[in-house]
Amino acid sequence: MAGGISIRVEDAQVRAALDALAARLSDMSDAMDAIGSRLRNMARLGFVAQKAPDGSPWRPLATATILRRQKTGHWPGPILRVNGNLYNSLNYKPGPTSVEIGAGWGASAAYAAIQQLGGPAGRGHKVMLPARPYLPMPGPLPDAWIATCLDVINAKLQEAA
Repeated sequence: MAGGISIRVEDAQVRAALDALAARLSDMSDAMDAIGSRLRNMARLGFVAQKAPDGSPWRPLATATILRRQKTGHWPGPILRVNGNLYNSLNYKPGPTSVEIGAGWGASAAYAAIQQLGGPAGRGHKVMLPARPYLPMPGPLPDAWIATCLDVINAKLQEAA
């Protein structure tokens, strides 16, 4: 997912479950694909709910943004979904032992990063955008995301038994 944004998060509980799965399977690509699909869907649900993966609501749009959207016919409307490019760029890349979930590539890479992390934006970088995370931030994986990973891994463990 080069060029966009991806956040590396590791969780001890998920890692232990993956180690147990790896002991039974020589190739975990199917499990990684299933985990990636489910986590991408969780990120998409965050866009619908306008919440970060940890459940905290995204900061409301600034008045200037709302006024600009009104002029272009995009208000009222959801945060981060004027044209759907960022939402539609959410994707994942499964491998034999890991999965990467990310968003943005090409021209949308910078937009993906600034929305996730916040920071100076606009002409001359005079506007400070708040972070509106749509992927987990580095650190502990949110409980719902852990549960999703474990659900998939446990199902794959049962299949491998």
